[in-house]
Amino acid sequence: MDLQSKSSTEAAKPSSEAAASSKEVPATHQQALDGGKEAWRAFMHKPSTELDDVLNVAYKASGVWNLTCLACETLVKSDACSHMCSQRHYNAVKAHWLALSKDVRKFKQPEQLVQAYELGGRRYWFNHFTGLHNWCPKKKE
Repeated sequence: MDLQSKSSTEAAKPSSEAAASSKEVPATHQQALDGGKEAWRAFMHKPSTELDDVLNVAYKASGVWNLTCLACETLVKSDACSHMCSQRHYNAVKAHWLALSKDVRKFKQPEQLVQAYELGGRRYWFNHFTGLHNWCPKKKE
């Protein structure tokens, strides 16, 4: 995976929705998961909004919306941001996180919940723990 991918921690300023919660955006996914639903919502808002932007471009091009969440194993019926900032998604991600061994949790970029989306012949990945996301590199021919 490209470690120079987009991340929620790159945003110096939280979105207006996250700022409205009067909480600072947690610096790491561990802090967000430990901080509860509002901390998770603030942390995940930016990367899930960016994912929404990518998914909406693909939807407009194909007319197909078929998004199943890897963490929750449920069909996301509207926007990814609302789903990924929800209590249900937070609970599912936290359960996956707690199921990992402490040794695995020490890694800064756990990859157990990385979901790849097939969009217009390309793959776009999203890490449900960290919020990191980006296009997969094109294969060299």
